[in-house]
Amino acid sequence: MMTAMLVLFVGVLGYGAVRVQAGTLTSGDLVAFLIYLFNIIAPVATFAPFFAQVTKAMGATERIQEMLDTPVESNTNADATLDVTGKTITADNLTFSYDGENSILHEVSFKAAPNTVIAFAGPSGGGKSTIFAMLERFYNPSAGQIKIGDQDISQIDIANWRSQIGFVSQDSAVFAGTIKDNLQYGLNHELTDDELWHGIELAYADQFVKDFPEQLAT
Repeated sequence: MMTAMLVLFVGVLGYGAVRVQAGTLTSGDLVAFLIYLFNIIAPVATFAPFFAQVTKAMGATERIQEMLDTPVESNTNADATLDVTGKTITADNLTFSYDGENSILHEVSFKAAPNTVIAFAGPSGGGKSTIFAMLERFYNPSAGQIKIGDQDISQIDIANWRSQIGFVSQDSAVFAGTIKDNLQYGLNHELTDDELWHGIELAYADQFVKDFPEQLAT
């Protein structure tokens, strides 16, 4: 739009110069026209970012509407509740494909016993995140099953199952608020200060927090 306005300015200037030379337009009138044009250019140029913002808003609105229209996850025949404390997670011959043709995982098996560390190592796209997505029941395996103790996780109430999963991402975001607010983010109940301090000690961050004058309220 700025280019169009500059072309218009050059056109008016050239045409006006010809008219002035022919004596059909005074130089004062030409200057007046150019000043008017300058006054028009600035408001018109603002239309470009305006339409860009409108386009962004329309795209964001469509994405939000897609999320609102997403059907609620089915939990049919999975009304059992289970306390997972002290139970072993077992994956038996997990196979998974996003498109039904190309397998991301093929007959993967492992056991995760209590108080042990299991690491999945491999290149990007190897299926590491997919395993966690299936553990969290965002996807169901194409073949095989995941059990907690002797119970297939697909038969456990999905809200009960997810309420017992703790997830620490590779990139941890810190929200504007107190240390206490950040520690309790995402929980469906409020923790006591004693429980918070216990968690902080397990993370070896207790001295770090205690060094602040306001401690948990920092």
